[in-house]
Formats: sequence, structure tokens, C-alpha cells
Amino acid sequence: MHLNRVLSTLAILVCVMGCSTQPASAADADQWRWADIQRVVVIPDIHGAYPEFVRLLQATDIVDDSLTWSGGSAHLVSLGDLLDRGPDSRKVMDLLMRLQSESQEDGGFVHVVAGNHELMNLIGDLRYVSDEEYGAFAADEPDAMRNAEFAKYLRKLESADTTQEIVRAAFDKQYPVGFFAHRNAFATGGQYADWLTSLPAFLVINDTAFVHGGLPSIVATTEPGELNKEFKATISRYLQLRHELVEEGVLPDEQNKKGGDLASTVGANAESGNCLQERSEACEEQRKDSAMTANSDSARKLDEFIRLSEAPVLSTDGPLWYRGASMCRSLFARPILDASLANLGANNVVAGHTIPSDFRVHTLHDNKLTVLDTGMLVWYYKGRPAALIIDGDERIVQYLNPDERLAPVANNMPVAYGLSRIELLEALQQGLITEVVKTKGGAIIQLLHNDQQVRAVFSPRNRKGLGERELAAYKLDQLLGFDIVPLTVERSVEGKSGALRLSYPDEISETDRLQKDMGFGGWCSMSDQFELMYVWDTLIANAGRTTDNVLYQRQLWRLQLVDYSQAFTSNKRLPRPISSGKVPLTIKPEVQQALSQLTEATLSAELDGLLDKRSISALVARRDELLELVKD
Repeated sequence: MHLNRVLSTLAILVCVMGCSTQPASAADADQWRWADIQRVVVIPDIHGAYPEFVRLLQATDIVDDSLTWSGGSAHLVSLGDLLDRGPDSRKVMDLLMRLQSESQEDGGFVHVVAGNHELMNLIGDLRYVSDEEYGAFAADEPDAMRNAEFAKYLRKLESADTTQEIVRAAFDKQYPVGFFAHRNAFATGGQYADWLTSLPAFLVINDTAFVHGGLPSIVATTEPGELNKEFKATISRYLQLRHELVEEGVLPDEQNKKGGDLASTVGANAESGNCLQERSEACEEQRKDSAMTANSDSARKLDEFIRLSEAPVLSTDGPLWYRGASMCRSLFARPILDASLANLGANNVVAGHTIPSDFRVHTLHDNKLTVLDTGMLVWYYKGRPAALIIDGDERIVQYLNPDERLAPVANNMPVAYGLSRIELLEALQQGLITEVVKTKGGAIIQLLHNDQQVRAVFSPRNRKGLGERELAAYKLDQLLGFDIVPLTVERSVEGKSGALRLSYPDEISETDRLQKDMGFGGWCSMSDQFELMYVWDTLIANAGRTTDNVLYQRQLWRLQLVDYSQAFTSNKRLPRPISSGKVPLTIKPEVQQALSQLTEATLSAELDGLLDKRSISALVARRDELLELVKD
């Protein structure tokens, strides 16, 4: 190792042990685009999995056996989520900070984009911090510090009906050794806070964008450099305000709460001893006592603090959390992805944050999105650590075994039962039927395919046209790209031809949801999905929609619609409440475009033998009337 590198490495190590760390080059702090880079190595979510991280760096020729930079002019990109769950997040940060300096000496570069878990640690959401992560700071937490915090803990207890030994045991369990030093290191001016708050939300190298979560609409509509500046400024100001408000006694001291997340910090109430939002008489007196009037400096700071906590750039619709392009229907997600890439001047994006169930690296949306997170923290995710190597036009996935280098899997992520869309269609078409349970009008079918059990629902072709309508609905849905009808194929069961429709393992009906008083979750807009349902049912003149045949894939809360026994009538007119405008129907631009591309010739070819000519003509007429409703 050259002498200057030895000195540089020693300086970095000294800084890591006791000073705040700045970006590798202050002049480049706001740079977000790099060009003409031949080789890029991308590491997804590490979550404290230091041994696996090191092995991937070595397998991709980024470091040598002594963990010294050996990547030459290559650029290393970390997609964030260095922290939480795993034991060695501090070692991960220390190594990355050292490599940032070493790499530039050889003409290379180390980039780290912020992940949602970095944000969570900074704002005090500690739900996923492991005891081992706290333990890494034990040497920085002298007995005097812990004893002082324990004294605060004792003073806040309402009852002393137990021994101090029992109280101390409860204290140590709630606040593991190293907890307070950990929180100091992530507070304003702390050892790691300065570095973490300097990280960008995204960057672009050559024609590829890199981001932790994804590219939401805010990326499509904001100047990229300004968005990165806003992101960093928002986090820094938030931390500064929180520190000042704690010092002024307006906010509770986060040091005394292991699990204090953003919501409990901002939305505190009288029950927790904070009267910022509570309107009780006791709280009014407390506010008077604190002299925090509406015109006070503290009140203004608090208002700003709450506004920052709700900033779009930090929200679940921001780039650190967004999963729309990897989880939601392409009809809505693809335009946002395309617009974001266009605004960034990029052709594709590599993201972490979302783990496919097969723990493989996948590309989606015609290779515009690479989903890279494969669960590096193996003991927790049962994953398969991987890195992406971009060398010119070639993209190769390096798995943990140095000899295992594969291309990403294109447009074939698992959908259900551990199977991809293509595999599920094969299961419906060719899977071994292992069980048939007769139902009114059809049957529940169990299939075996690729060692996976798959459940499906069978509707036979008959004089009522039940099977025909199920097949027609699926084919029309595919023509439109709505993806709102479950996978359906034509197949014979016990000698009868009909429609065999996939039943998702986690599906739940609207009836069940209402009975269980369940709220919605997931990453996909429910309002967009319901609007799509209303347009769909209006288009096909479906008079049979009930809460029983509105289904959700519960894990994602993706809407799936079934039962078309009362659809596809020959009535050419829309229902009068809709056609008259008394019941407004919202049709998004992407839905309008999909509808406008339907032609009677295409429908006749695709739906031949399933719907008669009158039904197809009526469908086209209703489509035309729908488009007229939203015509400028």
C-alpha cells in the first residue's frame, strides 16, 4: 500500500472513531449526475450484513483481501438501508466511508444513496434497531452517561412500589447498552448524522438512475438537483429543530424512548406527558406554564417541525419508500416511471427496498426497472445476497458465490404461489389436477405445477354463457392492459370445457374486509383502483357487481374482479345517472388512452366464439359514450 494511502486510511479511521464525517468532496456535495463511467458495481440493502457485504465487494473486485480499494476507476453504488436488523451496521458505514476516500485516490468513486432505514434512525424511529447495533456503541457510552439516564428514568416513574434492582433491569432491557451513545451518534452534529444527512435521494450514472425505493411522481415533476437539495435540507433542518425543541422542553427527550417513531414525536398527546395537541384543561395550564404561546419562537419552530415531518420528499410517496413501479399495476405505474426517467435524463433505474419472493434480481417494464434487493441479511430474510455489475452495455448479477454470475431475470417476477405470471399460466393450462370440489355453477380446482399447489376456480361453458363471459372478461382486460381480472385460461375439467381462473392464496373479498372491519394497506392507490373498477363495470355493462366478487390480493391490496355472469349485455347506452352526469365518472388519461385504442375489428377477432356480434357492437358503443363524457 502506498504511503499516502496508509496516511489517508489512518486519518479516516481516526475520524470514524471520534469526529463527524463530511462527504468525500465538499465541492461535489450537490452533484447528482456522472457520465462516461465504464464500470459500476451496485450493492442493494445491506442491513448490517457485514460479512456478506464484504464478500460481494471482493467477488466484484472492489476490494482486496485486506479490504483495501482495488476497483480502480470503477464506481461503487450503495442503494442504502445500511442499518437496522443486522448486527454490524456500524462496520458497514465505517467501511463505506473509508472506501469513499480510498476510491478517489485511484480515480474511482463510492456513492451511497439514502434508504428509508437511514431516515428512520435519524428521526428516531428505532423499531428495527437490533441490540447488537446498540452494542457496537457500548465503548462510547461511559457508566456516567448510563447512570445519568437511569436517574432521569427513575424521576419519571409514577410509582416506587418496586425495588431499584427491578427498575434497573427494566431500564437495561428497554435501553440496551450502547443505546444512548447510538442516539448521540445519530443526532445533529453526531458522528454519523453529518454523513447520513449528506446522502442524496438518487443519482444518475451514464443513462442509469439509482435510488433506494423508486421513482415516484415527485421525481417526475421536480428539477432533479433541487429535489436532492430539498431532501438533504429537509432532513438537516428537521433534526436541528427537534434538537432545539427538546432543549426548550417543547418536545420529549427522544433519548428516553427506545421506539419513538416520527408519529409519536409529532403527534404527542397528554397521555405521554406532551400537551402540544391535546385540548384538555390540564394541558392548557401546562401550555401557559411553558410560556409557549401562539406567537412564541418555540411555537413557530414546532409548526415548521410538523410541516417538515409531512414533507412529500420524506413521505411514503417519496423516493426512499415508493414501491409503485415494482408492485402496482403497470397501467398507472409505468407513466410515472417513464416521466421520472425523462426528467432525470435516464433510460432506466436500479432500485432496492423490494424483495422478490424468489430472491432473484429482476427487471420490469421492458428493462426500465431493475429490482436488486434479494435479502442480503440471510438469517432474517432467508435471501440470496447479490450485486449488480454494469460494465459498458453488459449487466451481470454477481451472487455470493464468486462463480455464480447470471443475467437479471426479465419481466418474470413471482406473482403468487412462488410462481411467475408465465408459470401460473402454464399451471392453469397444463398443471396436474389433483382435486375437484363441485360448487354451484362450477368447481374449485387444485393443481400441481413445479412442485407448487395452485388453486383455481372453474366455470363451464354452458347455455348461460358463464365460462364464455369469464374468458371474454380476461381477454378484454388484457387488451386494455387494466390487469384487473385474475389470470384465466380455457381448459377442460372432467370432460367439460370452460374458464379456469386463478384464485390467489391471500385473496379476500370486500364482504370479508367489511365484516372484519379491516382498513386498506399496500402501496397502490385504492382510489385509482376503485375508479378503474367503475369504468370497467360501466364499459362491460356489468349488473352483477357485489361485495362478494370484489377481491383483493391482501398482501398488496391489489384489486381483482371476478364473476361476469351478468355482464356484456347488448345495451348500447350507459346507465342514465352516468350519461347525464348526475353520477360523475372519473377516467384517468392512461385509461382513456387504453379505451381509445380498442377497435371493433380487434374485439371481434379476440372475442370470437365468446361474445356475439351484438354484444361486441354494444361494448364499442359504450366505449364511445364513455370517451365522450370526458371529452374536452
